[in-house]
Amino acid sequence: MQNSYRKLHKAQGAIESSLDIVWGLTTHYKQLIDLGILTPDCEPLVQFELCSAHLKNYQRSVASLVAYSQSISNLVRVSDLDYSVSSLTNPNNNKQLFRLLDHRNDEVLHKNGEALRQISFSTQLASEDTKMLLGKTQEDSRSMKILTFIALIYLPASLVAVSNFLVSL
Repeated sequence: MQNSYRKLHKAQGAIESSLDIVWGLTTHYKQLIDLGILTPDCEPLVQFELCSAHLKNYQRSVASLVAYSQSISNLVRVSDLDYSVSSLTNPNNNKQLFRLLDHRNDEVLHKNGEALRQISFSTQLASEDTKMLLGKTQEDSRSMKILTFIALIYLPASLVAVSNFLVSL
């Protein structure tokens, strides 16, 4: 948990430095336009603003993940302690416990989704195998019908020939 918390803090730092770089590029581009070195073109400014908006969105997401990981860390520390009746009636502990349970529920749902995907894939393979076996069974059925028809024609003739042979003896 602490490892992911440190990684989230590093990500926050990287996003903040990226925002500073975008801000510096925007400022530098505007200065170059003011000096007449570059012609006014809105495309780079729009790209800078779009990049800045994405980075701010990532910054908010990482900040919420940091807060969420802190609450999970607090829950883990609290769960290691013995719960007394007063701690169970504390609404903050209950909220944190429910968040932890929601998080674990999401993990289980993800694992179940993966398992269902694998089951679906294996069912698809089994269905293809069944289809192949059905085709082979139909071929065998046609062969058996042909052999039955041939036997139907030759069996009475062979019976008559054998009975004539036995009568002549």
